[in-house]
Amino acid sequence: MQNGCAGLIVCNTTSSRAGLERRWQDEAGGISGTPLATRGAALLQTIRRHLGNEPVLIGVGGIMTPELAMERLRAG
Repeated sequence: MQNGCAGLIVCNTTSSRAGLERRWQDEAGGISGTPLATRGAALLQTIRRHLGNEPVLIGVGGIMTPELAMERLRAG
């Protein structure tokens, strides 16, 4: 933010398997979509808490239903 960034896109993909269900542990490459639903919401909430209300945060990755979209909105 100090360098003029207006916002952040949060959690589109990850290569980390930490905390994911066992079925995703052996997949090669990046992880996106459904496996990121919980992690994405938690990360968005953490970033919002640290940066405050001003920067635009766009939560992506793992939003597969209207309910998950609402969860993301509530997270920040």
